[in-house]
Amino acid sequence: QHQVILTGEARFLPLNFSTLPQKLKEAGYATHMVGKWHLGMCNWSYTPTNRGFDSYFGYYNGAEDYYTHVAGKDEYAGYDLRNDKEVAKDPSQTHFNYLFTKQTTDVIAKVDTDTPLFFYLPFHL
Repeated sequence: QHQVILTGEARFLPLNFSTLPQKLKEAGYATHMVGKWHLGMCNWSYTPTNRGFDSYFGYYNGAEDYYTHVAGKDEYAGYDLRNDKEVAKDPSQTHFNYLFTKQTTDVIAKVDTDTPLFFYLPFHL
């Protein structure tokens, strides 16, 4: 890959490449992600919950607005905030980092403490 995946592009990390969370799940870990996923989203197969994460909360594109959660320009502009595969509504237009912090603490609180945990949290800066 030579540049970021832009909104509307059919580019992705090929499925024949295993991800770290896929390998950790095989080893018995709980795997969760909150934040920016930028490895493909043109098909559900390339999204976080199909690439090894038990749960995902975040956005697929780059350059989202911190508060409105809209990404892209012109005909490719759109709301980009997901909870697993569902659109995550944020009527209060809360800054991404506050949303991510809340979601992270909620997920960690529910994890079985007898299960090893891999948690990936790339903040939107």
